[in-house]
Amino acid sequence: MIFLIEYNRSAGSSVSIQEFPDSRKLEAEEARLKIELELNAKGTKHDVVLLEAESKTALRRTHRRYFGGFDPLPKSRDDLAKPKSEDEM
Repeated sequence: MIFLIEYNRSAGSSVSIQEFPDSRKLEAEEARLKIELELNAKGTKHDVVLLEAESKTALRRTHRRYFGGFDPLPKSRDDLAKPKSEDEM
């Protein structure tokens, strides 16, 4: 499965996610290029990526940031030792 993702890095959220079967790779590449050209013409700074994974579940495990709810990297070693609050679990 091929996933085309438009991601707004400054907002930390995906704008759109499209799925293509492996047999439509060329169509996915053309769709990516079209989105990039449209965003470029508007001056919009978004990431546009094509990723391959067996499923959306597998993609969520390897590229969590595109699906929200990912844990940011700790700022210090002390942050690693802090227990998470109930809201963060």
